Amino acid sequence: MGLQEEETGDPGLLQLVAYQPFGPRRGVAAVRVGREVLVLGVTNTDLKLLRVLDAAAIEEGPPGPSPTGCRGCGRSKRASMDNA
Repeated sequence: MGLQEEETGDPGLLQLVAYQPFGPRRGVAAVRVGREVLVLGVTNTDLKLLRVLDAAAIEEGPPGPSPTGCRGCGRSKRASMDNA
């Protein structure tokens, strides 16, 4: 039956997570394959692997803001440069 089992509702081996078009017939797709998400550059004639991400990390989401709501607040630019 191919890569997707339509009768059971199982998403199958591949799942399109997101697609962002960047003009006619080109864009970036995020495709879940097992425990990984492949970020692909897509055109009408080519497909390039841009990055492989851990699907579990994506489900957790990006790190939230600090308790004060501002990352790096209270640090001067000089202190940041000294720590670099």
